[in-house]
Order: sequence, then C-alpha cells, then structure tokens
Amino acid sequence: MKIVLGRKQKYTSDELWHDAVAHIEQLISADECETFAAAAINRITDAAAGKNAGYAWSGGKDSLVLADLCQRAGVTQSALFLTKLEFPAFESWLLENKPDGCEVLRFDFDLDYLAAHPELIFPKGKAMQRWNVVMQRRSQITYYRKRNLEILLTGHRRIDGNGCGKEGFTRRKSGETIYAPLYDWPHEAVLGYIHYHGIPMPPIYNWPRGYRNGTHFWPYRSCDSRADGWREVYQIDPSVVEVAAGKLPEAKAFLEGVRS
Repeated sequence: MKIVLGRKQKYTSDELWHDAVAHIEQLISADECETFAAAAINRITDAAAGKNAGYAWSGGKDSLVLADLCQRAGVTQSALFLTKLEFPAFESWLLENKPDGCEVLRFDFDLDYLAAHPELIFPKGKAMQRWNVVMQRRSQITYYRKRNLEILLTGHRRIDGNGCGKEGFTRRKSGETIYAPLYDWPHEAVLGYIHYHGIPMPPIYNWPRGYRNGTHFWPYRSCDSRADGWREVYQIDPSVVEVAAGKLPEAKAFLEGVRS
C-alpha cells in the first residue's frame, strides 16, 4: 500500500483525492483491502456479540464501507439522520441508496432555526462544535434510545481528527456506547474497498471541495469565508440559495449581488 492522502481538513486538496481515486489500484491491492476488511469484521463481530447493535449511515465514503462490513458481520439495523437543510440531489441519492434495514430519522433544523442562529451558517470554531452537539450527538442519542441499542457503530476514523479509541467509548452523561471499527483505516483503504467492491458513490464528491466537506447539510460547509460558502452552495444548487433568501437576509443579499 502506498499512502498519498493526509488529514482531510488541513492538508489534502480535492485534486489529490480525485487523483487517488483514478489510480487507486496503484495505491492499494484488493488483497490489502480484504486484510483491512477482515480485521474490521472481526472487530464488529466482537463488539456486537450478544448485544443489540446498530450503525449510523450518512451515505459518505466511510459509512458506505461501514455498511458493507456490518452487513457481512450480521449487523443489519442502521439509521440515516436528515435535517430540513439538505441538498435536494444528495437527499434523493440517500433515500434511493440507503442499505436494507436503514431507518430515516428527520430533525427539525430548518431555515427558521438558521434565521435565529445565523452564526451557525458556515460555522468556524465553537460554532462548528455547537453543530456537532446539536445535530450529531442529538441524532445518535435519539436513535440509540429509540431502538434500545447497546452499541452504536460509526464510520469515524482517527485520520479525520475524530476521537475514536481502540475499544470505543461510553458517553458519561447520556450513556451511549460508540465504537468505530474503521478507526485506524487510511484513506486509501476506504477508497480501495469502495473500488474493488463496486460500491456506488454519492454526487457530493464531484461538487466543489466535496471531499473536504463530505456529507454535511449545506449550512455546515467548511469555507474560507461566508461569501465563499454562499458562492459554493449556489454553484452546487442555485435553488437552495433562492429558497434560503426567503428567510435569510444574507442569502437574499448574495442573490441580489449575483443578479445585479
């Protein structure tokens, strides 16, 4: 295996990602991918043994691999968490391609919420951390309790800056046990597994800075500036900004600038 991709957010451009995808067979072999897969399946089997287990599915590259491995390991229940702030094309893809046994849970984060909390549009620093708490953690807790889970599997990996732990962790206050069986996978193994198993990829990775932003709903996009954020969202789907302009003055001002 040859490592060419680094930490997603800080060091790796989308050009490098696309080049790695195009030349993935030169970076990692099918046998090397299966070695990673076998280890992850063993982890899933051990972690879920005798427990009511489920996994979180976002439709991103990591969760595509996780879903395939969980199915192979016998864990078949999962959840997809959606807001009212998704890109329409991505939401359609998710609903058409979600794995068997995947439950859709919808949350009421909408334009009214953004109008009341404009600091959460293209957030940085503490505002980004707040999104993680109000959306990711809330969605995981909701699914965990709804299905009386004893363990929730995620596609988090350390190379993306996620705190995974080799043995997972249990949240002190809310009590969920979270385990990330792909925690030590390099990007090349993820891309290789998708390639060799012919797993369809969502459209987001062909959008501007798609690999950097991944599966997140549109206000969560990581951008150099708010102007860049609106420009990227408009480039991906102008209708998103047009609808947002009815509630968000910033979106309205952007549209006026585009049309002037």
